[in-house]
Parts: sequence; C-alpha cells; structure tokens
Amino acid sequence: MNKVKRVLIVLGLIAALASASYLLGWSSFFSVKEIIVTGAPNDASAQSVLAATEITRGEKLARIETRVATKALSNIAWIDHSHVARDWIHQRVTIQVSARTPIARYGEVLVDKNGAVFSLPNYQAGTLPLVKSANPDSLNFAVRLLTQLPQSVTSVLQEIQTQGTHSAVFSLSINGRVLNITWGDESDMALKVKVYQALIALPENSKITDMDVSAPHAPIVK
Repeated sequence: MNKVKRVLIVLGLIAALASASYLLGWSSFFSVKEIIVTGAPNDASAQSVLAATEITRGEKLARIETRVATKALSNIAWIDHSHVARDWIHQRVTIQVSARTPIARYGEVLVDKNGAVFSLPNYQAGTLPLVKSANPDSLNFAVRLLTQLPQSVTSVLQEIQTQGTHSAVFSLSINGRVLNITWGDESDMALKVKVYQALIALPENSKITDMDVSAPHAPIVK
C-alpha cells in the first residue's frame, strides 16, 4: 500500500469518526423522543423521578449519563432501587424505579418493612397504622412486630405505641370500638396471636376494651 492510499484511508477514518461524533453528540437524529417512567406509585412521584434525573425530550442520547441519573434517584428516599437505560433504536430513555412499600405511618412520614423512613407524594396513608416511638431503636422494634403480625391483626390495627424496645401497646378498631392490647415484646408472637384470637371470639368478651397478652399463658381482659 503506497503512501497516498494510507493517507486517504486515514482521512476517511477521520471523516467517518467526525460524522459519527456529530450524529451522536450534535445531530437531532439521536435525541430523546420519549421518556418512560415505570414503577412510580402515582403521577406526582413519576414527576419527581423526571425532575431528579433532569432528562428532557430533545436532549442528545449520547450526553445522557445513566450512572449519574441512577445516583440522583438514589437520593429519593421512597425509591428502593432504580435502573436507567437508553434505547438508541427507538430514541427513548426508560427509567425503572422500585418503590418502597409502606407498612405504617410515623408522624408525617412513612416506614417500610426494613425500617426505612420516607415521604411519598400524594400517597393516601390514612389506612396504615400509626407508630408512636420515641427514637429509631423503638421504631425498628415496632416494625419488627408489624412484620410478624398476621393480616387478621394488621387489618384492624390503628396504632402501635412502643415503650422502649421491649414493650408495645396495640390499639385495634373492632366492631366500632377501640381495643387496647398490651403486647409486650417480640417473644411468643404466634402464641400471643392465638390467645388474642381465642379471647376476642368469646361472646363474653364482646365489650372488652383492654387486653394483656404480654404473658400469653396468663392473659387479662377488662
């Protein structure tokens, strides 16, 4: 191969590289035409996802750094994990988020099964039980109790009030009345549930307002 051919090949490669760089970085041919957000609980939370990533229609796909966008989403407390991907063929960006599932209210915020505290835009949390705990340790204690309770209890549970990390009182709404249960600690959870269910099923207990199953072998009702 003579010198002229080598020069022509090099020039051709440079031209091709320049054309590719222009197409990817400057031309509107590879710009974002569509942004898809999946996994957001509602429209308000989807909008917060878009705002955090700062990805917009018309932006050049080549200039979108997916790792930067994913890191920005990690700062949103209600997102457990996320994934951002570019689709060059369809000229779109897909943002997949996995939202935390709240199991209780904690003041003005929500808490999930792992004890993570977060806010969720426009989420209707009125049906979730309210946790009253003085510090993170007692909050985690309440969460552990919640995750071990059956649906038959959590569906009527209105409030959990912890006393340190070894004692809790449940407030349940049963047939229009409030039943306060001194639950105690995390020990004998299955037995305490069975005792509660047996006691609440007795006709003579139809009007009780207090129950103590902290010592499940010697429960007390009032």
